[in-house]
Amino acid sequence: HTAEIILFESANKYLKEHLGESKTLNISKWKSELTTLKKDKKSLYSQILEIREEVEQAEKVKTCIEQLQEQEKQLSQVKRNELDL
Repeated sequence: HTAEIILFESANKYLKEHLGESKTLNISKWKSELTTLKKDKKSLYSQILEIREEVEQAEKVKTCIEQLQEQEKQLSQVKRNELDL
């Protein structure tokens, strides 16, 4: 029974701290906050998608540059071999 009383007192203290004097839940405030948070989430997610696309393009460019560098290295090695002959 003591545990139930402790839980009740904790819940009561929490509600007093968060409800203030009104003693009722402000549902409209929560709904408006939820709407704002959903908009923020949508905006941030679209930013994430844009950044992912940019990263993908940058990785493609990096791969192309690495391939070109490898080809240049091979060509210069072939030229050195031809000059040595």
